[in-house]
Amino acid sequence: MAPYIYQTSNFAANNWLSARPDPISLLRGPSSHVQTRSSGEGRGLGLFTTRSIPAYSEILREAPLILLEPTDDLPQLYEQFISLRKPGSDEALQRRYLALSHQEVPQRDQRLREKLTERGFDAATVEEMVLVASIMQTNAFNVDVGNGMGCNYRALFPQIARINHSCVPNAHVCYYPSSTSTITAAEKTASSLHHHHHRRRQEGRMVVHALRNLHEGEEVQIAYFSILLSRPERQTKAQKWGFTCRCPACELLPTRHDNATDDDDGKSMRRHEQVRTAVVDFTTKKTALLMQQQQQQTKNHRTSSSSSSAVKQITNLITLGHNTISQVLDDEDDNDDNHTGGFHPTLPDLYSNLSELQARALLLLRSRERKSRPHQQHNEEVEKEDVISSLQLAAIWEAKLTGRESPATKKRLLQLEKCAARQDATTCSPRIVAGTGIGAYAIEWMSPS
Repeated sequence: MAPYIYQTSNFAANNWLSARPDPISLLRGPSSHVQTRSSGEGRGLGLFTTRSIPAYSEILREAPLILLEPTDDLPQLYEQFISLRKPGSDEALQRRYLALSHQEVPQRDQRLREKLTERGFDAATVEEMVLVASIMQTNAFNVDVGNGMGCNYRALFPQIARINHSCVPNAHVCYYPSSTSTITAAEKTASSLHHHHHRRRQEGRMVVHALRNLHEGEEVQIAYFSILLSRPERQTKAQKWGFTCRCPACELLPTRHDNATDDDDGKSMRRHEQVRTAVVDFTTKKTALLMQQQQQQTKNHRTSSSSSSAVKQITNLITLGHNTISQVLDDEDDNDDNHTGGFHPTLPDLYSNLSELQARALLLLRSRERKSRPHQQHNEEVEKEDVISSLQLAAIWEAKLTGRESPATKKRLLQLEKCAARQDATTCSPRIVAGTGIGAYAIEWMSPS
């Protein structure tokens, strides 16, 4: 994956591209909504829109050019790479692979050369294998193909690999496994004779959605790592990718001793940092409080006074959660087009965390009511509605970010259905339905047939 800012310029892919007559036309993928071109001096190539793209709409989707299983290593990678140049294959696919940037790690590459030479490979093949491995290492995504093994597959998408990083992303990626990705034991045995066909059955699509309105000619940018990390932590992560991040959140955020950047952009990034801190603070406090209360419950410290104290703590944290979500949503209204939507990927988890706190508060209230007024039934309808409402919003925002049919959205809907059943709120099943406009979704409850 091409980084936002290259720290060095000694990438072999850059030299290879300089000899090509038209790298832009060569690397332009199947989507007419984007094209690959220079991202500026020292930035390498990037992916740019060719028309305006509305917020939450799909920018592009791409099948993996290479898909490695968890147990695969360089021999399997090189086998797939070689298959791209076999008769009947599109030679442009291999060129697109070789055109991708990669991070040179001299010690690692030298050790690999020595091992390959010991195994009898000739010098030309060794160099090609080292290059192929380095490109895969730099550009591949971890993906879950839906067979129960988690995100342990490695996949390379040559067009999406051109998307540069920003800690203030304007796009979001999500992997859609193939509907035939679950392979039986018999099929796995048979696949030893038809290895490549087995992989094709497992492949899905990586889908890129816009986090906000994108203008024509704007560069598409995603986050390579968590946007909730602090600036020093993000820079450490970026260094491992081989670049120094100079996105607005890293370059324009004023420091305690820096007033020179206290202009509109600096104020915008200060606001961005405040929202980031608020999200981290709420998430950390929620985890710590629930863990603390779980430990107290295990010790059987469930007196009336401790229950009252626990309810108060959770109620205060629920208020903090609402305020945090408001900050994330208000950030969209206050900031200009270049900086909105960056923290929207945190909303599904924020709403889910809020629902967990609300459910915990409901349980404590039930317990307290039974002890203090055993013959009175606490009115729980409002509390139940809050729990369900938060999970509905988590699912709706997941659908906005990743699509109605994404694995992530399906997991949110399943969580919502289970929670509703536990709360005796409904026996229906939820589904996402489209409203008016792109990204406008609602929850519809379907009665069991």
